[in-house]
Amino acid sequence: MKNRRVLMKHGFQKSFFALILCACLSIGLGILLAARLDETRLRMIEAQLGVRFQEQTERSGIFTQSVIQNGGTMLLIWLFVFLPLGEWIAAGVMAVKAMGYGYTGAVLIRAYGGSGFLYTLTHLTPQAAILLPAAVFLCYANSRYGSSFRGKNSAIESRQMLEYFTTLLLAAVCVVLAAFI
Repeated sequence: MKNRRVLMKHGFQKSFFALILCACLSIGLGILLAARLDETRLRMIEAQLGVRFQEQTERSGIFTQSVIQNGGTMLLIWLFVFLPLGEWIAAGVMAVKAMGYGYTGAVLIRAYGGSGFLYTLTHLTPQAAILLPAAVFLCYANSRYGSSFRGKNSAIESRQMLEYFTTLLLAAVCVVLAAFI
């Protein structure tokens, strides 16, 4: 029994580390993609960002929009537990989200210089610091509970289901906190 606990702890550490590494590499890939943009595309993106920022400052629904977009991503990751390859798809969704943060931050810095850096530092980075760990945690919970929820002979215990629903609740709290930023 003791050996099994040691193996489970080691497996937890390996899968959690792999998810964190995946998120970090995805952020780096997003930054690399933004660095490879030519000036013409960068100016097109800058013009689109200017329009989008203008629209967002004129509307008061930024909080709601942020909750819907980020909440939808978290719910999607959470729901993948019920699919046969769900843990891999969930990790892919998390990686795309991380790549988006890296890409967006790098484009803002390239397009707007110091003000883009300041915006990235004050808005994008705190949001990413809240949402990416929540996504990593959901992906880990997905891999941990996934085998219990799938399969013909899977007996879902109410305790396991409660624990898995708790991960969604924690992710929802993170989404709301990130929307305030």
